Amino acid sequence: MAGRFVTLLAYATYAYLEQIRLDREIIFSAFLNDWGIDGVNNLQHLGMTYIKIFDNKAIEFGDAFLELTKFEKNEILNMDISHILHNLLRLHRDILECMKSQENSLIFTKELEPREVRIIQKITGDEKLIFLNEVPNSRIDEKFPYLQALGLTEMSGVAFYSAADHRLIKANETYLNFLDEPFNKMDNCIGKRIDEIISGYKGSKAEEIWEDVFNTGKAGNIRESRFDGYKRGITYWDSCIIPIYEGGKIKYFVENATEVTERVLNRQKIEEQNKLIIEQNKKLEAILHNTANGVFVLSKDNRVHIANGEVRKYIYDYADYRNKGDIKYYDSESREMSSDNLPSSKALRGETVKNLFVTVKTPENTINTVGCARPIFDENGNVESAVLYIQDVTELVQSKEKIQKQDMQLEAIINNMSDAIFIFDKDYKCILKNQSAHNFEAYLESNFYDIVNNMKYYNFDGSEIALEDTPVFLVRDGQRVIDKVLSIKAKQKDIYVGVSGTPIFDEKGNFSLGVVVCRNISTHIKFEKDMRDKQEALIVAERREKEALENAIKIKDEFLTTISHEFKTPLTVINAAIQTIYSLYESELSENVKKHLKRIHTNYYRQLKLVNNLIDMSKYREGHIQLVRQDVDIISMTGEIIKFIQPISMQKGVYLQFDSDLESKVLAIDEEKYERILLNLLSNAIKYTPSGKSIYVNITFKGQYFVLTVRDEGLGIPIEKHECIFEHFVKVDTSLTRLTEGTGIGLSLVKWIVSALGGSISLESEVGVGSTFAVTLPVIKSKIKSTKKSKDKIGNGITHAAAIEFSDIYF
Repeated sequence: MAGRFVTLLAYATYAYLEQIRLDREIIFSAFLNDWGIDGVNNLQHLGMTYIKIFDNKAIEFGDAFLELTKFEKNEILNMDISHILHNLLRLHRDILECMKSQENSLIFTKELEPREVRIIQKITGDEKLIFLNEVPNSRIDEKFPYLQALGLTEMSGVAFYSAADHRLIKANETYLNFLDEPFNKMDNCIGKRIDEIISGYKGSKAEEIWEDVFNTGKAGNIRESRFDGYKRGITYWDSCIIPIYEGGKIKYFVENATEVTERVLNRQKIEEQNKLIIEQNKKLEAILHNTANGVFVLSKDNRVHIANGEVRKYIYDYADYRNKGDIKYYDSESREMSSDNLPSSKALRGETVKNLFVTVKTPENTINTVGCARPIFDENGNVESAVLYIQDVTELVQSKEKIQKQDMQLEAIINNMSDAIFIFDKDYKCILKNQSAHNFEAYLESNFYDIVNNMKYYNFDGSEIALEDTPVFLVRDGQRVIDKVLSIKAKQKDIYVGVSGTPIFDEKGNFSLGVVVCRNISTHIKFEKDMRDKQEALIVAERREKEALENAIKIKDEFLTTISHEFKTPLTVINAAIQTIYSLYESELSENVKKHLKRIHTNYYRQLKLVNNLIDMSKYREGHIQLVRQDVDIISMTGEIIKFIQPISMQKGVYLQFDSDLESKVLAIDEEKYERILLNLLSNAIKYTPSGKSIYVNITFKGQYFVLTVRDEGLGIPIEKHECIFEHFVKVDTSLTRLTEGTGIGLSLVKWIVSALGGSISLESEVGVGSTFAVTLPVIKSKIKSTKKSKDKIGNGITHAAAIEFSDIYF
């Protein structure tokens, strides 16, 4: 036995000294042929890389093998040898094939590091020995250190492939992220062929280029190559494939890849947007020239660049706005205005003008206008032009003047009437009376209160009239009194009076005012009929006044709605201009300009929100609210909205969480209305919740209803505002130093929408603790299925709605 060991040591020493010209496998083969497996006990001392196998189980390992593969002995002891070789070491060939081949074999360590080895197998009886001798100086990291450095940059995807069979040897994290699951994990792709880890590789343009590099030996470059194989759809790539030679043959490929899908799609999108902008400009021009109001763009030197035909009514010299000829301008007080105070001049100074009343007098006619103007700034923040919108309100002004004239006439009529007119409130306090009423009080030597409460009234037959049946009390009770004749006894004076009275109710049907008309008919009883006609005339005049007032209110509402709609046109132009600037000149913009553009865009969303709210307020007030109920998963939909809003809340440092007592629930609801309810409640919650606090959104189901709850840890709402918080233009914080913008319309619109959906909304709040809004809505099923939308489209829709709803929050 000792002699055998000496011989073995001689073999090992010889192999070490002659390593360059004699392959180690000759030593192993010679040893195994001479001494068999029994001599393996001494291989451990010689640092041999071997596995001993019995019944296809690994029963012994050389320390050098464990050091080479980085596996612990207890991890692989008694494990099936096929599993060790092909699954753990990722050997892709059979042992006999490896031994017959003239090429080295590639295995991978536990840490997925590649190792180039020569494999030898010796079988004696029921036992086998497999040697995996690492090829000297074959480690890739040592041979190509620059590749390791390149892979660590993570700036682009870098992968190292074998040339023979295109197997992935190494790759950085960026390259792995390009791959579909599960191959985007190192453990699932190392050692696999490229056609295994990239679906659709076979027959693709990429395969042609790889084969061309292999056949020609020259590096291949691909620019914006389209690839359809990934699950995520069509992608575009810039890549470079470099062959690496060893021994005069291509042994490896290095691929440096960068995904440029976004760049290509953005360019394609820009091209489409340019086409769309051209088309929109054509439509805008058509709209501009067909609008009923004057719209024009004025340059800094007061020259008209763009204008529709209506502008000729307001600009005397159309070619040159400075040459105003004999035009005169007057304000709402009929004072002459200098050119510096006109909307155009203000806008060219950088001011925004809203609803400025100007009377334009030309040699031909006089026009009353309401003008709006907004400056347009260049990239340096300097005014380069102005957009003006002028509406002809001459008819409206004439109607207003007519109403004022009628009011004056009516006042003159009332004050010159011989009847005493008293107007009193619900507390019997006289708030208005004419001259005859003063004379009536003087005649009776009493004031209105005493006349009502302390005097006695009698019928013609002499019977006393109870106080609650007197005309003033009947009117206060909501009854009309017409030509009631009665007598009054006061301070030795007995007079007959004819009394008429009428109550005036508010919009809720409650008593607001009472009008009582009295006349002394003691000496004029014979003129009773004539006096009754005068009373009827007075009632007609009052009715006309009321109708005129109602008509004025209607005109006001219509004007507000029209203005709101018209605001959308310049807002759309502003948004399109900003998008065009970003699309065409973003790379040329300074950070300061981008900051101003972002501020403009934010204010665009604020104005759009105000306009939308005003329009919706008018529609909802008139009952024009349309619902489109569709079956949707309310839990999934709410979760998607919360997911898109969470980044916005985190900008303020506010944590947003969502929970529900069900995983899924399909019900019929108007998606757009529900989204608006949730976004408004979240917007208010984020506004008034300090950084570091949380907002909790929860959905619970109770019978035939579900409850959406939005609870914040914000400032809270004073209890005195709990009732009015859902009314128009009510804001919690009205101080000059408030931290947020808002008009106080949002919650009133939410209440309208909730009511239209058949639900209710409630509030619980405590100052300094937070607020909880609970929206209760019915669970309804519908036969209309919801239209499925992609997550991108859903995201774009929510993003746009959120941009509008959250535009008045300061971060």
